[in-house]
Amino acid sequence: MCVRSLCLLLYFVAVESTCPTNYTDVSGFCYKTSSATLDWHAAQDACLQDGGGLVVISSDAENTAYKNFRESQFQNGSPGWVGIYYVNTSGSWFWQYLVDKYSAGSGGIFGNYDNNNTIPIGHDGDCISAWPPNYLWRNANCSAPFTFVCEARPLNAGTNLVPSTTAENRTSNFLLSHWVKVSSDSRCVRADNRAEPLATSAVSCAVYCTHWGACTAFNHHTSDNRCEFVMADVNLTTLDVQAGWDVWVKYP
Repeated sequence: MCVRSLCLLLYFVAVESTCPTNYTDVSGFCYKTSSATLDWHAAQDACLQDGGGLVVISSDAENTAYKNFRESQFQNGSPGWVGIYYVNTSGSWFWQYLVDKYSAGSGGIFGNYDNNNTIPIGHDGDCISAWPPNYLWRNANCSAPFTFVCEARPLNAGTNLVPSTTAENRTSNFLLSHWVKVSSDSRCVRADNRAEPLATSAVSCAVYCTHWGACTAFNHHTSDNRCEFVMADVNLTTLDVQAGWDVWVKYP
């Protein structure tokens, strides 16, 4: 038995929550923590497979929400990845795309860096992590095993995504909003294609392609998830009929 007002409060919280299943609504932001410690790319891949992305913190208000969420979690004393990585070819830090929350590399993005919010000098293979107790951001090698928080788009957020029921795309807001499959049973054949043996799905092909600034598209083999980066623009003359391959192109 419970107090009537408490029951009503719990009811309205449940009804008004706008976060996907297994995500926690924290002041309107949808967060989910993980018990795993992974490198940055594996953590981002895990978040994408779960329908979100590594947390993208966009304001003082969200930074407070993030800190409150971290402090409520079992791994609150550990550094955790956020969705920023360094691209050596451009010499810039980039936010990883979280369901259109930002355009990667756009100006005016909120920062919570250490040392009076000074953006650190980046090196190839660097990513950004938030360190307790104040969860200030520091650069760290992307291969370090850290905890992480996934963030998902609230269910009531505006979207033009097309729902998909296929197994490959069941949690692929990322793919649907930033990539398009331009051809099935075809492969973009170029001499400068780069293979990626670590890919485990079309989603992770997209993640790895994103990491390479010059990658504009990828070939995905549907049966064994082989992935090839295409380091040039794709047009019809570069496509060859090959069963079992799909060609995905990045939106500008």
